[in-house]
Amino acid sequence: MFGARACTFALAIVMGRKLGVTNYGRYGFAVAVGTIVVPLADLGVTPYMSREVAHDRARGEMRAVHLLQVKIHTALGALAISAAVAALISGQVLGAAVIVVVLASMLADGTSAYVYGYFQGREQMAFEARATVLAALARGLGGIVCVVAFGLLMPVLVWMLVVSALQLAIALRRFFSIADLSRLQELAGDAAVSWGSVGALGSMTLCALIYLQADSVIVGVVYDKHAVGLYTAAYALTAGLQIIPWQVAVALAPVFARSYATSRDDFRDTWHRGLRLVLIVSLPFSLITCLLASEVMTLIFGDAFSGGTGALAILVWSSPIWATNMVVASALRGARRDRWLATTTGLGVIVNLGLNVWAIPRFGIDGAAAVTVGTELAVLLAQGWLAISRGVVPFPRLPYARLVLALMALAAVAVAGQGNEVVAVATAALCAYALVLVVSGVVQPSELRALRSLIGRP
Repeated sequence: MFGARACTFALAIVMGRKLGVTNYGRYGFAVAVGTIVVPLADLGVTPYMSREVAHDRARGEMRAVHLLQVKIHTALGALAISAAVAALISGQVLGAAVIVVVLASMLADGTSAYVYGYFQGREQMAFEARATVLAALARGLGGIVCVVAFGLLMPVLVWMLVVSALQLAIALRRFFSIADLSRLQELAGDAAVSWGSVGALGSMTLCALIYLQADSVIVGVVYDKHAVGLYTAAYALTAGLQIIPWQVAVALAPVFARSYATSRDDFRDTWHRGLRLVLIVSLPFSLITCLLASEVMTLIFGDAFSGGTGALAILVWSSPIWATNMVVASALRGARRDRWLATTTGLGVIVNLGLNVWAIPRFGIDGAAAVTVGTELAVLLAQGWLAISRGVVPFPRLPYARLVLALMALAAVAVAGQGNEVVAVATAALCAYALVLVVSGVVQPSELRALRSLIGRP
């Protein structure tokens, strides 16, 4: 999983550096549109199916097979409608083609993610790790070759689509070879789908992705693809920081679903340890990137992207907030508080869109970044308040003072080293942070083993 996201991150860097800000912005705009369309086509069946499989294996498999058909049909319908809309409203053939090819690739990946969600529900992630890393290696290395060989955007996108289609074929083959289909007819009467829960989970996912990607769409409409390119670069770097926290949150989701039904003590222990892990990992990388934003942006993407420095310095703070929100959402989803999630994220979309319409024309991509961070924080506070005040989870036990002390040590080293080689300064600052954590006893051996296990997966 780590390798898969790292390869995707590497391809994004090469595309930005070699294709230029405008072409990268055209790609970023298409991805933003696809990020909204894909969960809309999903309807919420993926998180619902994964939770049901974790809760009750036999009946969950029945639902998984039935909902897979729904998933495929809605993905094809979304692609057809989106292609027609893109052809009608796009002023350029290339622009419409980019949107259609990117969307087809993302919808194929979304269907593969459905299969991987089934295995996550079974707490068996080895297949997903192998399949995604192989696909990411093929997509990343092949995409880099296409960039270097052709210097054009479309060959890269076509290659991505080919890899996504192959990944989907392999995932579907694996699904039907593993899923127990022998009892489907026997369990059919007891395995009805709760479409209310599906809709709640789907609307939650859709709303979250709308307020994460609507800003890129608005930037493209208000300004141009060059501005989108700068903002997409800041987003790509922020996404790179989220790799390990994302893995932790994904691993926690089925544990929450299982333990809530079987052992509330395990549920609460997972809550405390999950929050500790994601914050210990996400906070230092966000702080070091914020302090060294200019150096990091130009090091990774080049001087042409220096205009995105301000947005990066702001946007990186969405990483720890987002990671914490994923843990809170996983706990609420495991406790079957789906409507709470849907309501809070729905309100987040309304706030986000309203603020973006005001902030982006006035403050540009820096305003978009600030609105994203603010919306994430508002949703986190709302969901956290509901989870704690209604007794789903206790107030988190965290080493607050010692964690702040470690972050202060990191900041002191980073500020003192500004003007020197950025990689050396960042490494020294992170070492100071880690040293304080170890000396103060914040990091426990069991957490180190868990983290090494996540990083060491293929």
